[in-house]
Amino acid sequence: MISHQYPITILPERDPDGLKMDRETEKKVQMKSPRKSIWEESESTEVSWKVDLDDENVPGVMTPFFPLRDDRDGYIVMGRSASAHRKWRRKGLLELGAVGEHQKGGEDLFGRKVLLDAAFPHIIFICGKRGSGKSYTLGIFAEELMRSAIGVGVIIVDPIGIFWSLRNKNRSRKEKEILRKWGLQPHSFPEVKVLVPEGSMGGGSGNSDGVFSISVGDMHAEDWCQVFDVDRFRTQGLLIGTVIEEVRNGYESMKEGRISRIKGKGARYSIEDMVSCIETSMTINSRTGGFTPQTRRSMIARFNAANGWGIFSMDGTPLKEITSPNRATVLDVSDPRLGDEKRSLITGIIARKVLSARIHTVRKEEMEDYDEVDEDTIPVTWLLIDEAHIILPHGRQTPATEALVEYAKQGRRPGCALVLATQRPASTSDEILSQVDILLGHNLALEDDMNAMRRRVPAKLPSEFSNSDFIRAIPVGTAIMADQRTQQRSFLLRMRPRFSHHGGSSAMPRAFSDRTKKRKKPPVSARASDGGVLTETPGKLQSGEEATIDRQVAAAAGAVDDGDMPEYVREGTSVMIIDQALESMVPFLGRLKEGTEAALFSRLPPDQYPSGSSLEIKKRFWLSSTPGEGNISPTSLQDISMESEVFLSEKEGRMIILDGLDYLLANNGMAPVKKLMEVLHEKVIVKHGILVFRCDSGLEPSVREVLRSEANIVIDTTDSMVDASVKEKKMEEIPAGSFGQGGDIDVFSDLEGALKREDLEWMCDVLNLPVDGSDRELLERIVEHESSISPEREPGTFPAGKSARDLLESALEAREENEKLKRTIMDLESKLRELESGEKRGKGRKRKKKGRGMILEWEDEGKRQDSDKRIEDIAAEVRMLKERALREEQDLMGGAHSLREIMEKMEEDRRSSIDKIDAVSMKIKDELERFERHLTDRSPRETDEHKGPGSEKDRGKQEKLRGKETPRLPPSRDGKVEPTTPLSKRKRVLKKGEEAVAVAPRIGSRAAMEAAKKNVRRYLFKGPKEHVTDLTPFFLPLYRVLVGYRSGIFRGMKEGDIYIDATLGEVVTGSRNGLNRSKGLVKLAKLTDMECRVFRALSFRKGKDDMEISKRSSLSLKEVRRALTSLRKKGISDISSSEGGVKLHVPDSSIRIISRPWSRDSDIHPDLMENIEEPLLEPTLDGSLVEKMIHVLSDEVKIHQMDVVFYPFYMARITGEGRNRFIIIDGFSGKIDRDLSTVSRELAGRIGLDLD
Repeated sequence: MISHQYPITILPERDPDGLKMDRETEKKVQMKSPRKSIWEESESTEVSWKVDLDDENVPGVMTPFFPLRDDRDGYIVMGRSASAHRKWRRKGLLELGAVGEHQKGGEDLFGRKVLLDAAFPHIIFICGKRGSGKSYTLGIFAEELMRSAIGVGVIIVDPIGIFWSLRNKNRSRKEKEILRKWGLQPHSFPEVKVLVPEGSMGGGSGNSDGVFSISVGDMHAEDWCQVFDVDRFRTQGLLIGTVIEEVRNGYESMKEGRISRIKGKGARYSIEDMVSCIETSMTINSRTGGFTPQTRRSMIARFNAANGWGIFSMDGTPLKEITSPNRATVLDVSDPRLGDEKRSLITGIIARKVLSARIHTVRKEEMEDYDEVDEDTIPVTWLLIDEAHIILPHGRQTPATEALVEYAKQGRRPGCALVLATQRPASTSDEILSQVDILLGHNLALEDDMNAMRRRVPAKLPSEFSNSDFIRAIPVGTAIMADQRTQQRSFLLRMRPRFSHHGGSSAMPRAFSDRTKKRKKPPVSARASDGGVLTETPGKLQSGEEATIDRQVAAAAGAVDDGDMPEYVREGTSVMIIDQALESMVPFLGRLKEGTEAALFSRLPPDQYPSGSSLEIKKRFWLSSTPGEGNISPTSLQDISMESEVFLSEKEGRMIILDGLDYLLANNGMAPVKKLMEVLHEKVIVKHGILVFRCDSGLEPSVREVLRSEANIVIDTTDSMVDASVKEKKMEEIPAGSFGQGGDIDVFSDLEGALKREDLEWMCDVLNLPVDGSDRELLERIVEHESSISPEREPGTFPAGKSARDLLESALEAREENEKLKRTIMDLESKLRELESGEKRGKGRKRKKKGRGMILEWEDEGKRQDSDKRIEDIAAEVRMLKERALREEQDLMGGAHSLREIMEKMEEDRRSSIDKIDAVSMKIKDELERFERHLTDRSPRETDEHKGPGSEKDRGKQEKLRGKETPRLPPSRDGKVEPTTPLSKRKRVLKKGEEAVAVAPRIGSRAAMEAAKKNVRRYLFKGPKEHVTDLTPFFLPLYRVLVGYRSGIFRGMKEGDIYIDATLGEVVTGSRNGLNRSKGLVKLAKLTDMECRVFRALSFRKGKDDMEISKRSSLSLKEVRRALTSLRKKGISDISSSEGGVKLHVPDSSIRIISRPWSRDSDIHPDLMENIEEPLLEPTLDGSLVEKMIHVLSDEVKIHQMDVVFYPFYMARITGEGRNRFIIIDGFSGKIDRDLSTVSRELAGRIGLDLD
């Protein structure tokens, strides 16, 4: 650290190549964000680095002040060393304000601009009493970080709901004048995204762009204890820790008298899973070592309450959606229902995830394996927290304390910066304040707060600043700034004015507000005249535009002649075209100025979009959820805004064509789309461009009027396309109370005969209308109710495009669909009763008990118990569907405001139920088929006579099974699976009739097909529509290794099996939920003996230092360190922490080992199968590697024997939009095998399938 006692002069750069390299780096950053960085703007334009500030009441300071100054422009640099500034110059500097004091000794720097370095991850503390400007200063940091365009992400934790205003430009008259003095202009930051917790949509600032949630798996036991206010090491805290461990790793469950094994869910689980664990876990409910019912009930109540907070979900919001380069995300936690503890919890979880992700990102960068699209990597992130004394109180732990302290201590290397703002520095945690390197102190009132600030100033404090009266007299917008890095004294900094609107101003009566009132500009209205030409009525246009347009406008397809269209569209103009079809835009686009360059955003694929021959489409963007180059998601309105700004900035006179507003409205709602149109309108004015957007005439009139307000010229082609004399009379043209009374159409006479009495009574019931009176009276009552229910329309009108007949018929169609759904549920009940009665009759059939040498049949007692359980599960699902239908019908009665709301509700209920009904129907059908086979084809299968355990046949089979007893699970599959691919086209490994040791499939082709279809449905809304076209069964090889190992107190010798996937090279264990695999075992098999010993000494649960590893591996420290260095380079080990200079080592997160697989039941039970007709693939893993893999796991295990067994799978081909993909379904569990699906195309080729 250099202490400057004299002015510094920085010499010009001598290495132009280095500067050129920096330019190229900046250009890459610029490609990611269209906003110019502050240093680039200043390079290209003449910028004044001294501000003409008001000199009234400015204090003078005697203590010398020699800050780091730029040798060219004289601005002051804080937070950066001289060598770093010589290299980077203005790049990455944040313009905070100007010197706000006079220096009585030496050069007077009053008015010199002060810039802060943003390349170093600072810990910045802003303090000041309420109204002193601390939140305003925090907003300046957010603005500058976005404006600098250096690729950092900004997260703002907003407990009071004011930072949404960053998206609006500054409208204060006073601040606009100050901005002009500083040489700046007000503008908005559309790249700001505001998120609120899922359960707080009605309680935030009301300006949100979406919601965020926390993954339950990110919560530690300590987090839950602090939120619930329980002691971690008392019974309730111990119960929380036990629940988390069992849900993650799995547990034995007892429910309704049945014991089952619940598979561990890892880090992806819900609160419902935790509650279920408390209710059913045998360990937790044990009378000897479990927890009391009172403790369990209290924690269930707490978890159920937490589930209603609306901040938790199973997956949580991805971190990539919260922090992205050159953008700011505001986490609005201002909803009063949240409370301080939940705000702290949210902040702590975010800080913990950001730190972990940044450590991961830096590690990848150092390994030169960095990919910008990697889901696990995020940019350098600045975390800004307002009202920090709430999140980090003094003398008390909150869910955020530990995480933020760790963030501050460990964040320097991974690039995690922190900015805290508070009005009570004395009430803020000392542990976090001890890490502060930059302080900004505004006006304070309390002596305790002043003392706390003085103690934490990271630089020398002049005697004048130590006086309490001086601190109390600091003007609003001025702060004491101290910087630890430059070791200079503190000085007064006058903050610059904000570009954007400040939402933290004190609320005032409207008469006292100095904001510029936003007036809607009357658009140029274009309507068809008798001659078919649309004439325009110009209104007052926005600044920079002409006030009059002196020519006529031709708009509609039939109204435009063959001559050239007048050039009425000028730069800075927004044109709205209202039409019924896309083709009506072609005449307008075709008569624009020759050679006009345009960027197209369309709902249609851009190459299918019709355009005029005079246009030159430079950029094309498809508004689609399908990932791809040139595609923009319809929910990413910020991307549309940013791409438009980039395009318009390159050249004046360019055009933005936006088609698909109805699609954007459906995906985002009115408020975000309106904001987008406001931003685009501002951009075409500032950048001298043109905006053309199409509005479908089928949109609601109120929506069209809102969009209309953002256009200078409105062209309505709908009236000129259809002759008014032959137009159909629409319902909205009939005044209220005049139905059936004269006019062209008697609406009630037309409808009365088409509707039944029961239909009318049903409509009255759901609308809570009286049902007495004649059919005509009921009809009038319904129609009058519908015509007056919506406040958005005039009385007597219906939604656009809806007549009375259309509306009522749509409602009846929805009701009929609902009735069909009920009848389907009743059919399911009938089939279920048939199945239950058949099963009871079937249980009376008893079987003869066969001798010891006989193959056990699956339809014995074990199968009947499985069948009973399946039928009970199906019955429960049918009851649930029936109860749900009744509940929805009861909720509908009298609870709807309009028929349209009824239709939407019934359609939503129907969609949510139809998939479940289909699944239950398929289950019942399968059970009926299974039962019929049981009664007809499954009579006792006679085999060869029992010849005793010593018979030749029995001995041959036992030799192939290596002396094992007959397995528990069935050796034959449930029904024969006929492959859909002809045998001639599939690779044959065995000839028909040969036998092999294999695991028998537990599911048939029908169940596998259903599993494949479910996988397709899950992705329908993210990509093209797909369907399953092919299903092929096959067997995959596993190496079965018989090993001997020592176990028990007396270290006796035992034997056990290890199964290794002969394709992926991983240890596997089986269950009813599919195969569990290790990770990275092939990589471990290539280690040297010394590296293996060091790896076995590592622990996945706790980091170990070099000394512990040396003791466990019996190696010297030098050998251990050399092996650890090699393991780190190979990506096998990692450093978990480095406290006090001691490094703790753990296995890398990409490695996962199944502990002692030989000592546990693998749940894989192969048997001898004959006449196998499905392909049995050959192993691709070299058998010589198997011994090395087992040696990595343990050097005490002895290999006795190794052979190959086979495991069943199904290969499903999914086709859609001209592409094929394959997925693998586990033939035993029916689950999708995600690991094998990554090599599905290779397996398909080995089977012999056509890959095209």
